[in-house]
Amino acid sequence: KPGATLILTCPNTPEHQDGYQTQYRAHVYEWKRSELLAGLKQAGFKVITEYGLLIDSKTLKSEGERLGLLPLIERLEKFVPNEWLIPVLAPMFPKASKEIAFVAKAV
Repeated sequence: KPGATLILTCPNTPEHQDGYQTQYRAHVYEWKRSELLAGLKQAGFKVITEYGLLIDSKTLKSEGERLGLLPLIERLEKFVPNEWLIPVLAPMFPKASKEIAFVAKAV
């Protein structure tokens, strides 16, 4: 239905990785980001935004350094437990996250 909103959360399988090498044993295949985007488009959805949901500390720091945010992340780590910090910062890094959320609208 045009205008409907879809929120899709899933593993973010690296492009170079075989989709059958899953992060989760319960999964048979985990789509790559490019496959998900193509599938959503084919199904009649336009991705409005995407968010990271789960990122490891090493990747978070690497991405933070790339954007000039490493000093801020390191300072926050002194005061905020990783169990809180990572879920708060992961949305900023969807392409680097192990889990991703897409918000899409039906067109």
